[in-house]
Amino acid sequence: MKLLTKAVVVAIAFFILASCSKDDPTPSIVGKWTVQTSVLDLQVGGQSLYDFLTSAGVATSQAQAVVDSYADGFNAGSAGAVIEFKADGTYTQQNSVNDTNPSTGTWTQDKTSVTLTDNKISTYKPTGTITSINDTDLSLDLKVKSIDGGGFQVDYVVKTTLKRS
Repeated sequence: MKLLTKAVVVAIAFFILASCSKDDPTPSIVGKWTVQTSVLDLQVGGQSLYDFLTSAGVATSQAQAVVDSYADGFNAGSAGAVIEFKADGTYTQQNSVNDTNPSTGTWTQDKTSVTLTDNKISTYKPTGTITSINDTDLSLDLKVKSIDGGGFQVDYVVKTTLKRS
């Protein structure tokens, strides 16, 4: 009897340890998502451009003027755009329901990292981090470009929330 009890305890411990050692499954973005919000966040080394400039001693009004100049003309996207991540590794993005020329490309995902490659401009490869995901909601911080800010790199990060369509 004692041997059977020990065997059961060892088996239970084995299953508990085996289940704890497995990584959590990677959340999948496969499906159709509708953009709810998109906000441009200009960053330097993960810090907002504004905070970077003011911590370097730039006056707040001048820092805001610099941020505004970088953001001028940049469209972070609009609510209502639909992006479909297909299981075959391709995507289609319509900027509106009437969009007759949607963007297409390929996508890859490694855990919470996502990379998109546009079919028309193969050098355009925005990379993103999934900040949260569940069955109905996705939050994605997508770095769409980086430029030399005169001694520092400015990253254009679009913080996007999406709802599964």
